[in-house]
Amino acid sequence: FKRSTPAATLKAMSNWRDKAACKNRGVAIFFTRKGTPDHDEALSYCEVCLVRDECLAYATASEEGLRYGIFGGISPSER
Repeated sequence: FKRSTPAATLKAMSNWRDKAACKNRGVAIFFTRKGTPDHDEALSYCEVCLVRDECLAYATASEEGLRYGIFGGISPSER
């Protein structure tokens, strides 16, 4: 079973990014190993983010399931 959402729907779903707590932060910290300072910093952005649910929904709705990185405060192994 493969999840698939049309590209136009994914684009509409990404409007939440303008409201994300991490919008002015580089993305590299969201693609680090668990237990590293950058990983913990990434999670701290997610803890206070107003669009955390939208971020996670975006990650899980994509065709690839966004297998890497923290989205909505959740790591790939937790999704």
